[in-house]
Amino acid sequence: MILPGNASCQGCPISLAMRCLDEIDNPVIAMPAGCSTVIAGLHPNSALKAPVIHVPFTSTPSVACGLSEAYRRFGVNANVIAWMGDGALDISFSALSASAMRNDDYIAIVVDNEAYMNTGTQASLSTPLGAKTTTSPLGKKWAKRDLGLILIAHRANYVATATVGFIQDLRRKFRKAGKMDGFRF
Repeated sequence: MILPGNASCQGCPISLAMRCLDEIDNPVIAMPAGCSTVIAGLHPNSALKAPVIHVPFTSTPSVACGLSEAYRRFGVNANVIAWMGDGALDISFSALSASAMRNDDYIAIVVDNEAYMNTGTQASLSTPLGAKTTTSPLGKKWAKRDLGLILIAHRANYVATATVGFIQDLRRKFRKAGKMDGFRF
């Protein structure tokens, strides 16, 4: 799914996760600014072998929902993916939550690096309790949000967590999500 020679930092786990997208048939990716966008690159030199639509932070889930509905209406078989990091998740959480409750037909993938890494390592809602960042130099004072449990409470069709540390598990979960309909995380 990802071509060699991309702009990721050496050893970047995001590029490892992107390689696993080849488990999903016919992917179309909505992606906001961030590390992932740097890796994906810009047309016509994209490092991804799938259509990528660069979107504003606040609209990733909304764009994914609209793309999915447009492809459905035109009879095009596509697996729409909303690929976002901590920053986009924090800014677009209400849209993601509403999508899960409506059971919109797309796959939401959140790269949880536990801080806003692309802008200087500021604390996010995904930063663990006690973690030191540029905006929490003495340690974050509140617990990390458990997005999986929130989406289970929304009765999402599929909720899974994974890590590139167990790459075959990640591949299996991507493959499973790609064969389902409705909201998948």
